[in-house]
Amino acid sequence: MNDKFYVCGTPWRGKERLGCAEIVPLKAICLLERGTENEIAPADTDTVLDKIFRQVLLPEETELAVKQLDLLDMFIGSVPIYNLKCTMSQEAALVAYNGMKWGAVI
Repeated sequence: MNDKFYVCGTPWRGKERLGCAEIVPLKAICLLERGTENEIAPADTDTVLDKIFRQVLLPEETELAVKQLDLLDMFIGSVPIYNLKCTMSQEAALVAYNGMKWGAVI
């Protein structure tokens, strides 16, 4: 909407009753990897293309596929994408939060 990407919750909360039916602007994407240390950095273009493109189902119709590729190009160019290598510690959540909030390499 308005040349920005948004994420949407759902009104269905499941058995845990967790969830939120809101629409908010997407500020960043975090690609997760298991690591021996907690570190975050902006993802390089090759990693982004490889990981995101694997999650996309392209339409068979050429015109629709071109539109979708244009949308992906706009998405990758406008949303910061980070690569997070982390352990299963609470510190990992802080590293992810601070790294994406401040856009810094930690």
